[in-house]
Amino acid sequence: MSRNQATLAGSGTGGGMSVCLSYEGSGAVRSMAVFNSTFISNRAAAVGGGALYVRVEDGGGMPMAAEVRGCTFRGNWAAATVAGEAGEADGGAVLLFPTPGFTATTLADSVFEGNSAADTGGAVALRVEGTSSYGALHVTNCSFRGNVAHGSGGGALSVVKPTNNDVPLTLLRIAGGSRFLNNSCGGIDSAGGGAVYTPGVERVDIAGGIEFSSNAAAFGSGGALFLGSPTSVSVSDAVFSSNRAPTGDGGVICVRSELLAVDSVVLGPNVTARSNSANNGTLVGCEA
Repeated sequence: MSRNQATLAGSGTGGGMSVCLSYEGSGAVRSMAVFNSTFISNRAAAVGGGALYVRVEDGGGMPMAAEVRGCTFRGNWAAATVAGEAGEADGGAVLLFPTPGFTATTLADSVFEGNSAADTGGAVALRVEGTSSYGALHVTNCSFRGNVAHGSGGGALSVVKPTNNDVPLTLLRIAGGSRFLNNSCGGIDSAGGGAVYTPGVERVDIAGGIEFSSNAAAFGSGGALFLGSPTSVSVSDAVFSSNRAPTGDGGVICVRSELLAVDSVVLGPNVTARSNSANNGTLVGCEA
């Protein structure tokens, strides 16, 4: 699916495919899956999801499981990347927005390359409303290369934080040889993550031949990852190289915890870090 556009001002979503479901009464949307599909050079003019937008209204009040597996997303964009345009949009390739929330989201065996968003999630963004939960996010054997978030954070991947929900994501697990290369975000003082932006997350587990290289947060913190309010961060069997946060904290990882909830940041065996840089903390920066 290639070179499609959703250009209606203020409501253009899902340049390649837009799926909006609404169930009432006892109806429920329990899961959504996209398998073995290719999306190239699609555009959404507003809201987000340059290639794919999925929104579930009510859904019987039940959180939804979402899965993207065996797919390629290349050169898709969500608003404000064309000269003279302005606005906010999330998910240059994919925006998933079930208003009752998620039970879990799985991104597996997929390629995200050269996608961009006006605000967060150059490749993928997840969003809920109110106090709905994001459940767990699993990223396995995925490649994120050259994606850009022009706004606050998450050059590759963003979990959009509801204003009244401090810890919407229960678990972030990145495994199975996933690679984050040359992703970037504009960043602001309170955000960042050249590759990954999760402003509210309970536990983080990164292991299994992972690589974060040459990612950058131009004006925020966390050259590779920005993590908000975790109780534990565990990293093993991973390479971090040439990630940058020139004006912020944490050339690789920024941990921000307003309530000082961080019990531990554990760097386990087989962690290699080289040529990372930041204003404070070339590897890990912690902020209250």
